Amino acid sequence: MALTRLNMISYIFYFYLVIQTFIAVLLAVNHLDENSYIALCSDETKIYAWLSVLYAMIVLPLGMLIATKLLNVTSVKSLFNQYTFNHISNFISRKDSYIRIFLYLFSVLAIFSTIYTLIKLRHAPLFAVFEGFDPIILAKYRIEASRGFEGNIYIKNILAKMLTPVMAYIFYSYWRNTRYRKDLVWFLIMFVTTFFILTYNIAKAPFIEFLIGFIFLSVLAKGKVKLRTILSCALIAPFLIVLLWIFIMGLDDITKIFSLNYGPLKRIIFGQITGLFLMLEIFPSSHEFILGRSVSRILSALFGFQYIQGAHRIIMEFVNPAAVKLGTAGVMCTLFVGDAWANFGLIGILISPIYVGILTQLFYLYFLKSKKTPIHLGLFTYLSVHNFVSAGFVSVYIYNAGIFALVLIFVIIAIFAKVNRKIFQHSV
Repeated sequence: MALTRLNMISYIFYFYLVIQTFIAVLLAVNHLDENSYIALCSDETKIYAWLSVLYAMIVLPLGMLIATKLLNVTSVKSLFNQYTFNHISNFISRKDSYIRIFLYLFSVLAIFSTIYTLIKLRHAPLFAVFEGFDPIILAKYRIEASRGFEGNIYIKNILAKMLTPVMAYIFYSYWRNTRYRKDLVWFLIMFVTTFFILTYNIAKAPFIEFLIGFIFLSVLAKGKVKLRTILSCALIAPFLIVLLWIFIMGLDDITKIFSLNYGPLKRIIFGQITGLFLMLEIFPSSHEFILGRSVSRILSALFGFQYIQGAHRIIMEFVNPAAVKLGTAGVMCTLFVGDAWANFGLIGILISPIYVGILTQLFYLYFLKSKKTPIHLGLFTYLSVHNFVSAGFVSVYIYNAGIFALVLIFVIIAIFAKVNRKIFQHSV
């Protein structure tokens, strides 16, 4: 839990549970959110949201302890220390020549997928910013880019938005280990590509999260980072968000930056918790429980049940239908217990923290027990900074097609590399 040894588990606790959830829910329960959607909810709903957060903060670690016992791990701390002490080793051979060709091929695929995504946009919000469009038009372009994308969403979401940053982390890990110029060049190429794919819709947080990932990577590679590095990032990240907010949204009254009820500070504090209150308020009094029917259109058609869009979209349609109709509002994400309630009611809130805790710890322990290679470091870093506890429950922890596809890509790369080595050795 030391800040200088930031990892998947401590990041979930400090950032998602304490900063984005616990502090926000306390402020909301004490009616310090006059201009947010939370103010529309009843006092009863606010108390239930507060209790749900407290329950999740207790039971999520309990699920992690259960996973630790299931894998018969006596000390996670010792396992983490051993992992960070180990040197980075190549995946399959001394220079990883057998696997590099496939990493290059999939990197090129990620680059072309990013170009494809940008080409398929009717309007690119990132470029529109520099053309001087007003904030309402930019908001419409952003939702259009996310929900009205005219290309293949799997190419955009998996090959571009997920694979590209992972490749950047992988080549950075190779460069740390080898100091080869070619690894540095590939890292820089993937870094620039990552910038464009994570900022094309003028979202501010994804690229900042990507940069924070290098702190995780440094901790995993050498054991810890300096405290001043953590504190600097803790100060710089909010400053960048505020700066981008002013630049993109055209904030004219600088005093509103420091208001809990307007602008970036409101978004940072209440942005990730608002959905929880609304889900408790809307389901099932105004909308029936989803019962997992939002998981996938393909699975809905396959098993013959009616597809229902996710709770994050439903609550937005309830609280701001005009913006949804205009195309300037998308979804409202929140802590996973909100989506669990919207789908399964009280049983969802009771079970989901245990389930998410077990699943998260299983991933964490798998990587700590694995060989410390650039590929594992890349995936480990990506999953550490994108652990999804403030996303959905059904679409993330029950059926996550994106993560499954990403892992499958690297399984295929590993298989091809081993076959390549056997063919080469046999020919020799």
